[in-house]
Amino acid sequence: MTSGGRPADDTWRATPKAVSAQWLSGGMVKIKNQASAVAVVALMTACLGACRGDRSPSTGPSAGSSGADSSPAPTFEPVPASDIPRIATSEATPSPEPRSDAAHATFTVAVEDVLEISVYGDPDLTRLIPVRPDGKISYTFVGDVEAAGRTIEEIRLDLKQKLSGYLRAPEVTVIAREFGRQKVYVGGEVKSPGVFFLTSRENTLADVFFKAGLTTERADLSKAMLIRRGRLLDVDFARMIKGDISLNVPLENNDLVYVPEAAERYVYVLGEVRTQGAVETTVPISVLNALARSGGVNQGTSKSKEIAIVRGGVKEPKVAIVNFRRLIEGDMSQNIMVQPGDIVYVPTTVLGRYNIFIEQLLRTLTFLFQGRVIQQGF
Repeated sequence: MTSGGRPADDTWRATPKAVSAQWLSGGMVKIKNQASAVAVVALMTACLGACRGDRSPSTGPSAGSSGADSSPAPTFEPVPASDIPRIATSEATPSPEPRSDAAHATFTVAVEDVLEISVYGDPDLTRLIPVRPDGKISYTFVGDVEAAGRTIEEIRLDLKQKLSGYLRAPEVTVIAREFGRQKVYVGGEVKSPGVFFLTSRENTLADVFFKAGLTTERADLSKAMLIRRGRLLDVDFARMIKGDISLNVPLENNDLVYVPEAAERYVYVLGEVRTQGAVETTVPISVLNALARSGGVNQGTSKSKEIAIVRGGVKEPKVAIVNFRRLIEGDMSQNIMVQPGDIVYVPTTVLGRYNIFIEQLLRTLTFLFQGRVIQQGF
């Protein structure tokens, strides 16, 4: 208890200036423990450093600050569906299948593709040859030949010309038999999370879901995500698992499939903070608490005067905008409570339009969850 009879936890709502001033002047502030107090002071130092000299009004989505001592508390508003970067399932591009002769004319060979090369009448010259990391293949008599970035026909004509110095009128055939190993990340509440490789026969969402052993009993399929290059694919995972083949979309290299837990236990703090990641909590905590437990705002890199709080997941998000400048000046109306499952996002610059910052957020989530998938897989 403090001298005023309030629980020590209430000091989390003390103004940043008061906390910093009391600490620097040698006074004692009871903030759970000394380590927490140090974290708060570090946060305030980082915050003040990030915004020093920048007092102009915000030009992005505003939390409604004014010249008064306090501003209206941020409120959550739904993000229009048109502002969420999405890819319709009808636009999902199939993964490469073995090409017909007609398709070979335009198909471009890539690193790790496997080519079958043969010469008519000489079965000893039939070879399965992978394209090396340097983009070349090696073949009998002719040595190295450029392959990556070329069509099958271009490679065939090149080989025919080079082999003509050793064989009379060689009839060369080149066929793409296998394609470079493309990987996808599957994590969260699945039984066997990890990195999975696509093949010409197993390259769909259902394929990797079954490889991952389907979901655990803690999974929330309604919030499951398929993220591709900073965009969400419109997939109803529950319907897909029940057999709706129209939702069994083909996957691409570096796709992320993530199934969150139904019982939320984390607040995710992302963007320009010292330690991006999940802050474990089963109860609401303040924005300052979440930032302090992530090491504070990166000094000198974040120029933003706003912080976005995303609630409800990224598929149907609601967003509240915290006026960061007002918050570090002591306006505790901006120090709203965040709940388990919320995302606290500190952008590098002004937030701007929803679709831009949500795409940035999705890319950040992809990077974070890919790392977690790799850890889960070991």
